Amino acid sequence: MKFEFMKEHTSEFSIEEMSKVLEVSRSGYYDSISRPVSNNAAANIELLENIEDIFEDNRQTYGYRRVWSELLDRGYLAGKNRVARIMAQNSFKAYEPAAFIPQTTQSNHEFPIAPNLLNQNFHVEQLNKVWTSDITYVRVGNLWFYLCGNGSF
Repeated sequence: MKFEFMKEHTSEFSIEEMSKVLEVSRSGYYDSISRPVSNNAAANIELLENIEDIFEDNRQTYGYRRVWSELLDRGYLAGKNRVARIMAQNSFKAYEPAAFIPQTTQSNHEFPIAPNLLNQNFHVEQLNKVWTSDITYVRVGNLWFYLCGNGSF
């Protein structure tokens, strides 16, 4: 990681200065340049490309579990934790839509507000004198339906 930083910033700083600041040896830096990429690093690069393809193909909504499952379906063998680590290192975070919060009341209006005649007094002398109602939201697939229940007492 430090050697990669040094490689990217050689035009701005000298190798000697960066070696001192980053507390690495110059010989280690030069050795890392001539060293070929390891098999594991090459495999991670290839895996990253496939992860990126799956992530983008699915509108950035897949987390590591679904990406991992898709990789298995495509014939790539990789552990779930490895996929999670690579996604985290490359800032792949699944898009989470905001939760649906239904707005039932718009209180900023100039219309008259009905008085609260019942005032939590639910004791009534005869049936069918007081009616109540309530609504709730029921999700069916991607749609929301309103369910209204009525009662009398």
